Amino acid sequence: MHYTPKTVSAEDPVYTHIYHVRSRFADNALMAGSGNAWFPDHALGAGCARWAVQSARAFGDEFVAVIGCKANYQIAKFDSP
Repeated sequence: MHYTPKTVSAEDPVYTHIYHVRSRFADNALMAGSGNAWFPDHALGAGCARWAVQSARAFGDEFVAVIGCKANYQIAKFDSP
């Protein structure tokens, strides 16, 4: 059995929830001016990566605060830019 690829349009319901995060980060500057669909071409770039890291770190910080401990990077006083 082999995978059969299928084309899915950007308006397909599978992708509609992705557009809710559109205002949370900058579009991929390398795709500026292209007529491509926002996801994945304009969405996946440095702005999305930065937002993902910040969101994961905020979640981790809140989680360790709730359980009453400190994350290793907080103990070592490591702070990313």
